[in-house]
Amino acid sequence: MNKKQRGITLIEMMIAMLLGLVVTGSIIAIFISNVKSSSENIRMIRLNQELRGTMTFISDEIKRAGYSGAPPSSDFMDDFNFDAGSSCLRYSYDENGDGVRQAEERFGFQLTANAIQWTNRVTSDTCAGTNWQDITDTNIVSITVFTAPESSIPVGTTINVNQLLVTLTGQIVLNPGIASRTIIETIRVRNEDAS
Repeated sequence: MNKKQRGITLIEMMIAMLLGLVVTGSIIAIFISNVKSSSENIRMIRLNQELRGTMTFISDEIKRAGYSGAPPSSDFMDDFNFDAGSSCLRYSYDENGDGVRQAEERFGFQLTANAIQWTNRVTSDTCAGTNWQDITDTNIVSITVFTAPESSIPVGTTINVNQLLVTLTGQIVLNPGIASRTIIETIRVRNEDAS
């Protein structure tokens, strides 16, 4: 007489459940890994965007350095200086076009408390001043390096081109560890009148 199978045994059901749990666990582990990887990629993208946006702002501002509405005037280039000791870059330009350097036309960038700051009120050669504002978000990135060494390139007899090699390094906390990015840009300032 043939026995007909009417269902599965308890052992077969337990094996099927175990295999189901292994497959489900593998899928969950892959999902968690993908979410973590995507999250870290998004944080790295934000680090890159923060550094690139900051560098663009610095570059656009520095290209104005030395401009005077009433040339020839070297007053505005007299402020052009990077102080490595304080990580401070000073510059000025004739914002209102009157040819006279005024207090609100002396600008600066500095690295303070892991943030790049900007002001339009530099009051001394040491970057003392008021109205400093963070232009980087310390909740996103920690700026660890800001340098802008200057070199002058003579062009003809009356024009000097000042060249800055601006370096920004930022860090972001990832799990585990810290990721760091450095961007470097050469900025040329062509507003100096050598006379």
